[in-house]
Formats: sequence, structure tokens, C-alpha cells
Amino acid sequence: MGRQVIALHAGEGRRTAVLSSLEDGGNFEPIGWFSANIPVNNSRQLEPRELEVRFQLLRQYARLGGRIEPARDALTVRIGHTGLMAPLEDKPTASIEGEMTIAPIELLFDLSQVGVDVDDLWELVETREPYGAAVPVLVDWLAHLDERVAPDIRARVEEPIVRALAIPAARKTAPPVLLERFRLPQVDPNRGVRWVIGNALGALAGDQYFDQIAALARDEWYGRDREQLMRFFGRSKDPRAVPLLIELLEDGDVVAHAAEALGRQKDPRSRAPLERLRTHSLPLVRREAEKALKKLR
Repeated sequence: MGRQVIALHAGEGRRTAVLSSLEDGGNFEPIGWFSANIPVNNSRQLEPRELEVRFQLLRQYARLGGRIEPARDALTVRIGHTGLMAPLEDKPTASIEGEMTIAPIELLFDLSQVGVDVDDLWELVETREPYGAAVPVLVDWLAHLDERVAPDIRARVEEPIVRALAIPAARKTAPPVLLERFRLPQVDPNRGVRWVIGNALGALAGDQYFDQIAALARDEWYGRDREQLMRFFGRSKDPRAVPLLIELLEDGDVVAHAAEALGRQKDPRSRAPLERLRTHSLPLVRREAEKALKKLR
């Protein structure tokens, strides 16, 4: 591995932290600069490899006790090295279907400040380790996503944030923001982020949000993005949940998921409507109706 030295400058004329990654574990030693200063707030323009390296610098800076206030200040970085540039760690970047999040450096740095050290947002989605400390940071970023993240990468940042929030620790704080994001126009409809938001609401929202979720569930304009909202009604204790699910059996976009949710409710009032679905034209609907009916017996 080539020898590397990294210097971080937190604003003009402010303190400088010099970090080193030396193969022989020697002393810190400046070697010559690989690149000019680059403002952190331009991180969205970087290639994934550059983004990964720059966060590694921020993370090491934080571990040495450095703190940037505000985190989105005019931080600049320089990378020095000998030979070819090598990864700062052997740890692979988490991905889903081979994709990295083009996550804002500032978001990853904010996470590191609460003890959640990740190189990519999908690591939170895939980990089995608890990360409840990340929830306030993720909720804050989701609430301010439009002002902090450029439209061309916003969906790629929003999806893993939402998926990472679908945990019990987010039940109290995430639903209001998720509801707001569900209603917004999608910047990348092909990515299906609204469906992912519906999935999180289905898992997290409590009955205090019944009226708002019922309005979304009845609005056919949202199409199949409403499918996972049925999970909310399947676990709801509100007496209006079963009648609403029976009503939604007439909605072709969500009928299968409504049938599945009725199976969870195990309410005898749903027997006759579910029986009628046994001859539905779609195999998935027939299967879900059969499974729901078995739970009523």
C-alpha cells in the first residue's frame, strides 16, 4: 500500500488536523498534495470513490476529537500520497444491487457525531446492530431533504433513509415526516420511493395517524404506492380499520394487500367479501383471499 497523508482544513485560518495512514506505522509526514481544496457542500458532484475517501477523512477527523460547527461549514480537504491511491480501509462499502448511495458528506458526518460510523446509508438498512442514535439525524435530514440534497440524487438518498427509519426506535418521530414525504411529487418516479415510504408508514404509524393514512389509502391517484399502507390497517385497533379494508377490496391497485391485512384482523365481517375474491382474475388476489379465509376459521 502506498503511503498516504491527509490534511483537513476547517475553514480559512482555522485549525488543521493532519492525519496519516502509513504502512509501517511511522510518524505523521506530509508527502505532497493529490488534489486541491474542494468544498464539502459540492460533494454531490464527486464520483463515488472520491465521496467515500472524503468521508473517511471526516470520520478520522472526528475520531481524533475534531468537531466542525456547523457540520455544513466551509470544510475543505486535501489528500497526499505516494504511488497509487489506496483505500483507507479494507472494509467494503455496503450496497444494494451493486449501488452506492451518493450520500451527502454532511449527513454521514452528522451520523458519526452520534456514534454511528457508516460509509454508506445502505449499511444501516442491512445491519443487524442497533442504531437508535441515528434516528434523530435521519428524521432531521428527511424533513429537510429538499433544501439539502440536489434533485438529481435526492431519490437515491431518500430511499435508504426511509428504509433505515423502518425500525421501532423511529415510531414516535418518523411518521409525521413520512406522511409529508408521501404526499410530495416524486423526483424519480421509476425508483418507487413513495412505495418505500408507504412501507415504513405501514410498519411504524400508530392509530393517532389513522385519519391521515385513511385519506391516502382512499386516494387512487397514488396507485400502487398505497399497497403497504394496508399493513397499517392490518394491525390497527381502530374500529374503522376493518370496514375500510373491506371497502378497499374494490380497489384494483391494493386489493391483494387489503385481503392480506384482513387476514391479520381476523374479523368475521370480512368473510363474505373475501369469499367473493376466490374467483378473482388475478392469482395473487385469490391466494391472499384464501390465506385470509384460513385465518378466520
